[in-house]
Amino acid sequence: MTNDDEIFGVLNIMNEEEMKMAEYAKKWAKGTRVKEFAALMITDHGAIKSRANETRDRLGLRKTDSRLRSDIENDSKQKMEVLEKVDKGDAFDKTYIDIQVDAHAMWINFIDTKLLPHAQMPELRVELNNFRSTLERHYNTAKEIQASLTAPKS
Repeated sequence: MTNDDEIFGVLNIMNEEEMKMAEYAKKWAKGTRVKEFAALMITDHGAIKSRANETRDRLGLRKTDSRLRSDIENDSKQKMEVLEKVDKGDAFDKTYIDIQVDAHAMWINFIDTKLLPHAQMPELRVELNNFRSTLERHYNTAKEIQASLTAPKS
């Protein structure tokens, strides 16, 4: 990955797929914390997508396909299929949060190893660092929810 256009394409698909999954989870989640988390994903990833698109347009770049973008899209589709098949209720909540923990950890790794090292434009580097901070916050929140969902009930 060496092209800033491709990096913007990756940012875009991450945000789009996250919002799709969160919309579905908001509809089917049982627990209040899980519903609130899904709503947060829609708000935060929507704002990030808008800001990244404004930056991309200002810089005269476009969203370009890449192997990483396609891999993320395919991975997200598989995760949605899992969510669509799991029983609604507690099992759905746990599955959705487990997926969120895994996805956010993976995306933080992608930013650190595949995107930031190759980003050329300073504005893109700022977007990536801001996105990484948000992903880390989401990851930590999802881990807290995950722990509460697996804790034994007394």
